Amino acid sequence: MNEIAFPNIHLKKKGLVDIIKREREKREQSRLKLQSIAQRELKNKISKLMKTHRFDKKIKNAAKAGKNSIDVKFRKRFILNCDLSEPFIEISQKKRELSVSITFNQYIKSIEDHLFEEENIKGEVLIEKDDDSHLACISGVHIEWVSLTPPPLTLDFIWNPSVLIDDVIEDETFEQLFARTGYQPRDGTRLVLKKGRRRVSQQQKVSSFFGTTLTVRPEHYNEREEVFVL
Repeated sequence: MNEIAFPNIHLKKKGLVDIIKREREKREQSRLKLQSIAQRELKNKISKLMKTHRFDKKIKNAAKAGKNSIDVKFRKRFILNCDLSEPFIEISQKKRELSVSITFNQYIKSIEDHLFEEENIKGEVLIEKDDDSHLACISGVHIEWVSLTPPPLTLDFIWNPSVLIDDVIEDETFEQLFARTGYQPRDGTRLVLKKGRRRVSQQQKVSSFFGTTLTVRPEHYNEREEVFVL
């Protein structure tokens, strides 16, 4: 019996491994593109949040009033009731069955990273938990800061032992301060400054003594000889 001779069929090699690698690369590029879109959308949302609530203006007003912290409540459309692990932003591509998401937890962290990136500024996003459900309410931001203004200098005069000085000109000396503020006696009597028992020169810079108390007396003044007229 004669064997059947099968013809030699020369098929063009398609490089299946190369095909798989190329598609994997395309899938990764698509995923990165979706991530970029999601990050851009997150940035836009945070930018809108910042512009709407004017955190800089609120902090300025609080600092002007001598405060070191402030709570900023979000406007109604920015208050979110959610499961913090759920997607806040989700971008999908049906063709490659890809999906990229940014969770509410990541959204909160992005707000905090943006607001508290500067040294001396810290705080947190205000989150109210609902005991009856797994949902949480993102309702605002708490911001606090280290006082960047040094405590004032206290001058102990005869007529007032608690004169606060905090409006000093840069590099201003005590001599210049007394001349500017009118504390220098009109008869030319020299004023003596002391920190405890140590004498302080009027040529020294006022800013070096912020947070301390200095006594200010006329030269040769003797407190025991002071006469009070009632």
